Amino acid sequence: MSEQTSSTHEATGEPTPALAALAKVILGKESLDAILYRVAQLAKMTIPGIAEVSVTLVAGDHANTAAFTGELAQQLDERQYEQGYGPCLDAAQAGATVLIEDMVAESRWPRFTPLAADLGVRSSLSVGLPVQQEVIGALNLYAMRTQTFDPAAANSARTFAGYAAVALANASIYTST
Repeated sequence: MSEQTSSTHEATGEPTPALAALAKVILGKESLDAILYRVAQLAKMTIPGIAEVSVTLVAGDHANTAAFTGELAQQLDERQYEQGYGPCLDAAQAGATVLIEDMVAESRWPRFTPLAADLGVRSSLSVGLPVQQEVIGALNLYAMRTQTFDPAAANSARTFAGYAAVALANASIYTST
């Protein structure tokens, strides 16, 4: 698992500089965990309203948080793994985008959402990583206010998830060769 201390600043809402930074990452020079952490960090710095970001990887029946920007994200992910269900696992399994606009009003995950709300998280967005192989995953964004994720934020999250998926696929190819 990977975490680094990040500075506190306001998200820019402009993904172009972050995507340019991701395009410069060369597989082989950095570990997969470092690349996934960079994706999470740049998503947090770019998408407005995000408190924490994580990347979940699922291989078979085993899920783990490969990268996270703060302990809160890791704690929320781990709770879902313990329960065997939750928005990040559903997004990873389906390769879909799972939005929770209000943790208090959400009923799909009755053991997860109250915990998230108790920890101050009010909304989340999990985006499945579009990877066609044995390892699947999701990019998870957690926010401290309800209805944080407008269509532009969801599109940005999908773009970041695409970069994470490319890194994951390239790492798999690099490892197998």
